[in-house]
Amino acid sequence: MTVPPDDMRLAADFPAATLEQWQLLALAVARKAGLAGADSEPGTVEDLLSTTTYDGVRIAPLYTAATGTVPTGLPGMFPYTRDSRTAGAAATGWDVRQRHADPDPKATNAAVLADLENGVTSLWLVLGDGGLPLDGLPAALDGVYLDLAGVVLDAAGRSLAAADAWFDLLDARGVPAGEAAGNLGLDPLGLRAATGTDTDLPLAAAVGLARRCAADFPRLRALTVDATRHHDAGAATPRNSAAPSPPAWPTCGRSPTAASASPKPSTSWSSATPPPPTSSAPSPNCAPRGGCGPGSRRCAGCRPPAGSGSTRSPRRR
Repeated sequence: MTVPPDDMRLAADFPAATLEQWQLLALAVARKAGLAGADSEPGTVEDLLSTTTYDGVRIAPLYTAATGTVPTGLPGMFPYTRDSRTAGAAATGWDVRQRHADPDPKATNAAVLADLENGVTSLWLVLGDGGLPLDGLPAALDGVYLDLAGVVLDAAGRSLAAADAWFDLLDARGVPAGEAAGNLGLDPLGLRAATGTDTDLPLAAAVGLARRCAADFPRLRALTVDATRHHDAGAATPRNSAAPSPPAWPTCGRSPTAASASPKPSTSWSSATPPPPTSSAPSPNCAPRGGCGPGSRRCAGCRPPAGSGSTRSPRRR
């Protein structure tokens, strides 16, 4: 960003406006619109122009520094309004993410490489209907360093197949589990709210993938919380925030207080649930997906042991 010169004054030469001046001007407009009578006082204009949402939340027409704000807490601490990490974005900088939905893998690849070369740090890929075909994922990400650029999948009802395609690509590229970043984009509750069924994304399968990511992929998340589904279905502000809350709780590792408007999560979503066992046998978490397959990095039980000969060719940084 360009640093402004010292002599830039903008509105500094104009006298500061007062709340009383705004009230008089707003009252005049309200009278013309028939919202206020001739005997209405300036002090009543804020009540006259305020609105109330379906759930009873009052929205004032004007907010100033004197209005005050709700305490937001510290970064990395409850209520997590300023970031889930203590350092926030100070250590790593902003994550600039670009959405891509072109069904042509070659066109997507050209756009992706251009974005990454010009400041984008992560990718949002729409897969399946209306987006990139799943078998086009390798071509679309050709030349992309998957250990540097995070990838977020958006496949709606094909989320499980998209997760399979993503893990297959990581295996094929030899990307270490600890370096793969992004999000599988699983939103089982949101998909059920939109379609009325969980056939395409059973909750148990989403939980299994979330456990795998927690155990084996420290930089990869499995769940996405998308409140737009509830908003599009008619949810007002509080419900729009509360409805998708349960899948968000494991993300921050804590459940809300008893005063929350949302129901308590089941034990399947509890952060206290132990991770899958690490052994040479296939992990029980493979069950929802029929097993990860031999030599896979998807879970602790299925990935090859250390020193098994898996190599990675040097790459340009």
